Amino acid sequence: MQAIVTTPLPGRVVKGLSLPPETEDQVHKQAGQLLRRWHDHPEPVPGHTRDSIMASIIEQAEEATACLERTAEHLPDAQRALVEEVSRDLPELTEGLPLVFRHGDYSPRNWLWDAERATHGLIDFEAATHGHAIEDLVWLRGAPGPEDRVPHRLRT
Repeated sequence: MQAIVTTPLPGRVVKGLSLPPETEDQVHKQAGQLLRRWHDHPEPVPGHTRDSIMASIIEQAEEATACLERTAEHLPDAQRALVEEVSRDLPELTEGLPLVFRHGDYSPRNWLWDAERATHGLIDFEAATHGHAIEDLVWLRGAPGPEDRVPHRLRT
């Protein structure tokens, strides 16, 4: 799917934006709500697309195994075992997951915050395609969020 947006969205890019904690919480909450609404409206996925996605997952698992062979000596036993387990089990675990139309780069660098209206916007749909919803969440794992304000020792 290709689209050209000709109307600018209000707001500023969230990444690097200095926001009060309560506003940052609101941004992340709205971002989660938007992503949920998007994933809850699945678009029919053609059979060949499903096959292509599964082939890609198998390829990624094989790449993880190959990478592990080159780096195993640098990893603690627990991390090595985790990569081995995931690369072995990933294709089977993802086979039954529903496919959605995902953003592909869902992170604060592609979120807009309109302080005047207190609304969240989204840009950069270049990587949008069919895939597993979890793929959009992977980007969030690496992005700092409101929970990063709490010192690690205080988290429950």
